[in-house]
Amino acid sequence: MASWIASIGALSGASSVILGMTGATWRQFFSYSKYTTVAARATRQALKETERAEAERRAYQALRYQEWKNGEASEHDGWEVYG
Repeated sequence: MASWIASIGALSGASSVILGMTGATWRQFFSYSKYTTVAARATRQALKETERAEAERRAYQALRYQEWKNGEASEHDGWEVYG
């Protein structure tokens, strides 16, 4: 993962000058949401171990959903964990 982040950093630096590109080159490869996810993960990995454990716990989110068909709720409740 670290080498992948390093290669993205390289894309936004000297290569943009060489290729004559303007603006943020990460926009060609990522959505804003994906970019912030990668940046947040890199930031958490740079923290000391005690702060890193606390930051990792905050990184996970859960979503509960219920499906509806023909105006009635299904019996199945779903859970998804993101992080």
